[in-house]
Amino acid sequence: MTSAAVVVILGALALPGILSGQLFFSDGKSREVPLALDSGPISVSSENSHEYDWSSNAELVRFHVRRQPQDIGVVELEVCIDAGLTNCSVALVPPIIDLWTGPLPSKGRLRLKALPDGQISRMTIDRAAGLLPILHPQGIVGADYRMWVKDDSDRVIELGRAVARIYFSDSLDRAWTCTGFLVFPKVLMTNAHCLHDGTEMSPPVVEFDYDSEDRVPISRHLTRCIVKDDRLDVAIFQLDAEMCDRSPLKLTSDRLSPGSPMVLIEHPDGEPKQVSKMQCHVTRSGVPGVTEDLTDFEHSCASKPGSSGSPMIDFDSGFVVGLHHFGEDKSGKALNQAVYMDLIIGIMPKQLPEKGECRK
Repeated sequence: MTSAAVVVILGALALPGILSGQLFFSDGKSREVPLALDSGPISVSSENSHEYDWSSNAELVRFHVRRQPQDIGVVELEVCIDAGLTNCSVALVPPIIDLWTGPLPSKGRLRLKALPDGQISRMTIDRAAGLLPILHPQGIVGADYRMWVKDDSDRVIELGRAVARIYFSDSLDRAWTCTGFLVFPKVLMTNAHCLHDGTEMSPPVVEFDYDSEDRVPISRHLTRCIVKDDRLDVAIFQLDAEMCDRSPLKLTSDRLSPGSPMVLIEHPDGEPKQVSKMQCHVTRSGVPGVTEDLTDFEHSCASKPGSSGSPMIDFDSGFVVGLHHFGEDKSGKALNQAVYMDLIIGIMPKQLPEKGECRK
């Protein structure tokens, strides 16, 4: 491996398993465990770059990136998830004190390089963790007819381009995933309950185009919360950059009657993007949601943990009619529910200067 800068080839990050007895996160949906960095913390500055391989028996791996408060430079992080270094994605790491990368495959190569912009540019990877999903079905109503979005019709694929996986983590080193979708080029909608207790690290990672295990997604970050309503279980965020290469989903105040066909596009269990549309329809109107208010409707579309925040799309119009947020009732019975979109539209600000503009 060569580089114009001084390249320090570190030994492969041996991530053979979990640290004995230490469980970072578990809520019955997924769990995360710390992984050992054989060579200790790995730093990069403006004078050099680093490349190294990682390998783990965890299903997904992520790395913790730490910056110094006085660091105002930008660092380039390139992730290659194949041995031939052909399937790579480059991200510019802003001068944020600390953040977690999105989940990565169990094997790959990481390249760090500080950009020579004449400013202080340093970055340290000081921790690694493995996300191990617990695969037990929740929210599967009847037969499970989910399929990969990439294998569906052009119409579903185009709608799905606005849907993203959101990767949250907090100061206690817990991590979880939700689904979200674009409502403007720079604005994303998801569930309020994805925020947990408000201790999330900044900033959560949003991944578009994660349609297969071998696909390198496009990463963005959530920069601030514009709207959060616990009663309607909705949160609306500003992204760090516009997504101008795709169309946001259109919202409607129309309510569907029982039996109306729908489409649910989701990232169940944090997996690649999937769609439920067979036997996917409204089953009951006007049911209690987070509170006893009749804010929700029930549906038969297959969902699992991680599907929270997915758009409920009217099959005929392609407009979003609801926000999926429940996969089971209080007794644990599989029972999918979504919040009526007209109620969410009613609390959205009329002016959204943060929505972003894309030149045509």
